[in-house]
Amino acid sequence: MADVVLFDLDATLIPETTATRAAFLAAATLAAEHHGVDATTLAAAAYRHARRGWASSPAASFCSRIGISASEGLWCAFGGDRPELVVLRDWAPSYQRAPWRDALSDEGVRDEDLVDALAGRFAAARRSGVVPFPDVLPTFDRLDGSFGLGVVTNGASCLQREKLELAALTNRFAFVIASGDLGVGKPDPAIFRAAADRAATVPGRIVMVGDDLDRDVNAARAAGLRAVHLDRAGTLGPPAISTLAELPTALGAIAEGCR
Repeated sequence: MADVVLFDLDATLIPETTATRAAFLAAATLAAEHHGVDATTLAAAAYRHARRGWASSPAASFCSRIGISASEGLWCAFGGDRPELVVLRDWAPSYQRAPWRDALSDEGVRDEDLVDALAGRFAAARRSGVVPFPDVLPTFDRLDGSFGLGVVTNGASCLQREKLELAALTNRFAFVIASGDLGVGKPDPAIFRAAADRAATVPGRIVMVGDDLDRDVNAARAAGLRAVHLDRAGTLGPPAISTLAELPTALGAIAEGCR
């Protein structure tokens, strides 16, 4: 029997890839309006330049360890006192503009005012895209009172908590464990041990729900937790679930020893 259900955040409770693509395109569309460049081409170029710049960040190993992506770096404030976050906070303003400057340069455009506008448009569009999947709140309502709920997520703590606030989900959880708080993320078992400590129960009475088979599911099981794989694409079939609406049934199967 489970006491606590833990959820991954990105691509489990809120869209990630589609929201990021939409933000790149929203910013690139502004450039198209000013200089007639192709928005789709510019968005793709900005993404490539962002990944290249992110790989050479002054805290690249830390970012890799806790799971901050290049696109997240484009709108993260890097709040916190860890030395790596202080370094990233100083570096971020230049990084967040550079992909747009480089993408415009690829098109023969040099416009620093537009670079600033594109960086701002991306961040604003990315924030506006933080909404829960339609199945999230109804599922929480069904689980309410039966389980304690928590979040275990990779990423900068300030950004992951901001996402929860933007999605109006913060108050649905008893606790949030972000890899940025610990300095290590999934699949490291330390983050699951930290969650068990916060939940004040043994790992075997916790169920982890997430979209990533390795980081969320296999890693949780290796740490002694139960796990449910959420495959929103619906390509895998049982025992994975394709919507959180199926989660109460999956939890019932776990309680009966069928999963």
